[in-house]
Amino acid sequence: RSSMRDISCNYLFWRLFQKQHLLNRCLPLIIRFGKVYKSFSLSLKMEANEKKNLQDLLELVVSIRGRHTELVSVLVPAGYNINSVTRQLESEKSTASNIKSAATRKNVIAALEMVIRETKAMKETPKNGVAFYCGNISEKEGVQDIQLWVYEPPKPLKTKLYRCDQTFVLEPLQEMVSVDAV
Repeated sequence: RSSMRDISCNYLFWRLFQKQHLLNRCLPLIIRFGKVYKSFSLSLKMEANEKKNLQDLLELVVSIRGRHTELVSVLVPAGYNINSVTRQLESEKSTASNIKSAATRKNVIAALEMVIRETKAMKETPKNGVAFYCGNISEKEGVQDIQLWVYEPPKPLKTKLYRCDQTFVLEPLQEMVSVDAV
């Protein structure tokens, strides 16, 4: 015969399993009701589809090279205030107005504006942080093709970074893939 306590335990266990599975987090769950002991833990490894999505993004973005230092990489760690990142980018945008080359200046400011727009749309930093990659990816000189990639990693980002360069800064995300492969 099944008591109400056993039913509650099984239901609670199932709901926690669903929640943890959907959030793809690992948290050992130990549920104890009277003499009923149940233990369950989820894997720390990234799911295959998340790993593939990250690898696809890295393959795409690693091949992009800017003409000058016009590719913007912004990495926001987990738990960091997104509003302070927005303020920093606004400050960098005003600093970018001092760039000598008109084309580079225009591309950097346009990329920063796109990233600022995205950060303002976020109410808070995602639970694992977020990576922004933005810049002019056009092959032709003088043609503007500003693209933005926003990626929420499956594991917490620990690095805060802002950089304008000829390539995107991908090392923190590449480490996630390589550590998981080991």
